[in-house]
Amino acid sequence: MTESHLYPGFRFAGALPSVLKQRRIQAQMLRALCPRQLLVVGCAQGDELSDLLSEINLDNADLTVTATDVCDVEEVLRSHRYAISLGARLHWMQLDLLEAERVSGYGSFDVVQCGFVLHDICPETKDRALEVMSGAVKPGGHLIISEICLKEGSDPASEAIEIYDVFLKEADEARRTNLLQPHEWSRLVGDGESPGLLRTKREAMEGERDFFETRSELIRRAERAALEVRETVVNEVNPRLTVLLLRQAENATLCGRSPR
Repeated sequence: MTESHLYPGFRFAGALPSVLKQRRIQAQMLRALCPRQLLVVGCAQGDELSDLLSEINLDNADLTVTATDVCDVEEVLRSHRYAISLGARLHWMQLDLLEAERVSGYGSFDVVQCGFVLHDICPETKDRALEVMSGAVKPGGHLIISEICLKEGSDPASEAIEIYDVFLKEADEARRTNLLQPHEWSRLVGDGESPGLLRTKREAMEGERDFFETRSELIRRAERAALEVRETVVNEVNPRLTVLLLRQAENATLCGRSPR
């Protein structure tokens, strides 16, 4: 299974303007797509999902949401207000992205959403990850991919440092403006040893985590997985963040299977 870098303080990442903007972009895409069956891959503690579902009518009896994560986050996931509204229409399964073929309804989802997950997957496995997600949607279905992308032609090591420096700057500003309370800031940022942005930055500098790629590399991988790019939205708060709206080609053949 993919190693998870999830930590409790990540729950406060939504206070960072760039992350909040990223969620709003995806929420608008979901509203336009009006999915009846939604698969969320790498849901973490469910805070992002709260923002993603903010523009969808949760009272729609036809709406079902399936959420997965490599960590066991079911208890906190089901404590969210949207989870209570969805009730039995919210399905949970603990598994790795690469195991998503085990999900009930695999191949019939209208939309698959995956946020800030692909950079945790090594380059040799990213194509397979996109194939698995593409196979989860019905023919003509959509994927919404939210990712951190390197600048074209940049040095990956230097870029990784800059990526975290930007997040840390946002966190400091959020604390200054009371978007983050001191204890929330402390849990999100950490001290460099305990889980948090500072330790994550150090691990990235030491090559222990984060396989960031450029936007063009991500798009090429999507196209190899028989996905068509319908929309590319660059985050205006932080242009290293991107949301891709992808559509599975209706005549696609994936993983040795014939079109469904």
